[in-house]
Amino acid sequence: MENKKVVGALNDLLIYLHDSRNGFRESAELMKDSGLRNLFESLNTQRQAMITQLQGKVRALESTPVERGSFLAAAHRAYLDLKSLLTGGDKQAIIDEIHRGEETLISAYHEILKQDLPADIEAILQEQLNSIKENLHRVERVALA
Repeated sequence: MENKKVVGALNDLLIYLHDSRNGFRESAELMKDSGLRNLFESLNTQRQAMITQLQGKVRALESTPVERGSFLAAAHRAYLDLKSLLTGGDKQAIIDEIHRGEETLISAYHEILKQDLPADIEAILQEQLNSIKENLHRVERVALA
């Protein structure tokens, strides 16, 4: 795959990762449950590490990485902030939105991994995808506890 397409694919994922990181940060701020709040803070930090890793790959391809998430996701988080205020920080509503967002992120990884990527980038993306899936299960387990 040519560098331009690889950069485009990585930048697409970076948008989703920024959105995910921002969602975890804001969810941590809204969450009253300390176990979930700590988990969300940890996942926010993990997403930042993933962002940094992919930005490094984009720079190595002599391109400029995406530095922020999507406007649509920012608007959605504002809606969640309002919804959380109205429902008193409803834990299940926040968990449901995190689940929806993470499923979208997982789908984005699956789509990009269908492409013919350089082996090193494919390995990084597969590792990140596995981590995202495992952490989604962690969120679900903690939410049920």
